[in-house]
Amino acid sequence: MEDINRMIASDFSISYNPTFLCVSNRKDLSIDFVSDNMHACLGYNNKDLILNGLIFLWNRINPDDLSCLSNSFNDINHFINFDLNQKDTEQYSYSWNYRIKRNDNSYVNVFQHTTPFFIDSSKKHKALTYFTVINSNKKIPIQASIQALNSNNDLETKYTTNCSQLSFFKNISSRERDIIDLLAKKESSKSIANRLF
Repeated sequence: MEDINRMIASDFSISYNPTFLCVSNRKDLSIDFVSDNMHACLGYNNKDLILNGLIFLWNRINPDDLSCLSNSFNDINHFINFDLNQKDTEQYSYSWNYRIKRNDNSYVNVFQHTTPFFIDSSKKHKALTYFTVINSNKKIPIQASIQALNSNNDLETKYTTNCSQLSFFKNISSRERDIIDLLAKKESSKSIANRLF
């Protein structure tokens, strides 16, 4: 926690770079801190993210990435639920990428790397998240992964998934794609049934 407090205290002196960081609550997705670089990277006011939480950013994910990103999250959740015990999940870091809309309505690639941590014995679920922005017109294939420090203190990838929009969508019908799109937008099963059937 001391290291995180030092990073927050030094935020005003960090020159522009394509990365910004935030400290979030993993339970309610609220934001406790976001570095000043967010405005330089994405053009949004830092207060908007603090007031609205991670949902503020996630609502700006490119709609074409939602299905693929959702598929990647499902793969990772399956790995977490069936291959890791709860104690292990507290020691892992998670990474994924997507395109996000900047304040000027252009899209950029973002790599999000989240490391959970706990504040003393209260077990408040917090996370330190780095967002690295790559200002590119090229779509980068969506990947999601789980990493952990091994016994040599080297970061080791424990699980990775790579989802290509083309390979994913060529195997499903247009009706299935409609359902996936609505699920990615957090529509309920009942709402989806009413809309599509």
